[in-house]
Amino acid sequence: MADRKSKKRRRGKAGAGNQKAADRLGVPTAEMLVLEDSEAGTRAAAAAGAVTVAVPHRHTAKHAFSSATHIAQSLADPLIYRLLGE
Repeated sequence: MADRKSKKRRRGKAGAGNQKAADRLGVPTAEMLVLEDSEAGTRAAAAAGAVTVAVPHRHTAKHAFSSATHIAQSLADPLIYRLLGE
């Protein structure tokens, strides 16, 4: 039972770190571009409302990144630069 409660508590806080970062920067989360390499981080960024780019690596390649706005092949992926407006 305690395990269920702790999982629920963690889900309730999803995106809190991203929201805190947005608040500190003075920008809405919808204007943030978050690069993530894990499923949990991707879900948290998406829950905060940020534009989320999953950048899987060999240890996370099989994670489910369905909550990501985009999936990049690497940090050098041209997609990231297009999203940054470069």
